[in-house]
Amino acid sequence: MSDHLRIPTYRKHKGSGQAVVTLAGKDHYLGKFGTESSRREYNRLIAEWLSGGHVAGGDNLTITELIAIFWRHVKSYYRKNGKPTAEVDGFRTVLRLVRELYGDLTAREFSPLKLKAVRTEMLDKGWCRTHINAQFSPKESEQLRRLDASRKRTTPRSCGNRPGSNRKKRPKRKAGVGYTTASYRRAVARACEKAEVQPWTPGRLRHTAGTRIRREYGLEAAQLILGHSRADVTQVYAERDIKKALRIAAEIG
Repeated sequence: MSDHLRIPTYRKHKGSGQAVVTLAGKDHYLGKFGTESSRREYNRLIAEWLSGGHVAGGDNLTITELIAIFWRHVKSYYRKNGKPTAEVDGFRTVLRLVRELYGDLTAREFSPLKLKAVRTEMLDKGWCRTHINAQFSPKESEQLRRLDASRKRTTPRSCGNRPGSNRKKRPKRKAGVGYTTASYRRAVARACEKAEVQPWTPGRLRHTAGTRIRREYGLEAAQLILGHSRADVTQVYAERDIKKALRIAAEIG
């Protein structure tokens, strides 16, 4: 494996203002230049490019070797005013964990199941679930959706609208950087309305879990899991379960 591998650069496309990286002679547009979502997309493409056999070692490239290559890129790319940015520490922590778990595997053997195992290990180490969940951003998701649509367009870029030029100037709703309990509930409600299905709320999951835990493990367990300070609040789930049982009994005689 060469120690002088040249990583394709993240750069700005002057015509559209988007970030772009060229891999195997093909330009990949990443979203608005300078945004966090475009940099994440760049990192993803570079990781796939490296693991796809574009370095000496090809199919036999191990996770440890891939991390070493990517780490050289991280140290040279994530700098501001000559100093490493905060992203470097984040990469260091995650890459160390991946190397400890799967360093001897080849990059091609790193499956979605192994990625799930990495996430589980993060939680086992006490890393904040809220922080992990917050890594999903509706705003970034919308940017990636538009980027994917732009990639699939069949109209030549010299014709029609430029990417991002046909959006409403003042949309009724703007995608936020993260979900709150209320915004998540509203998003589900809008999705139900759009799909023309019976309205549903995320709170039903909590109620269903509370009823099941109360029935199978008792009131104290349900109170603990649900985080209720008073048992009488938890009793609501038992009462609802009894009402359902009575209704079913009446229906079947």
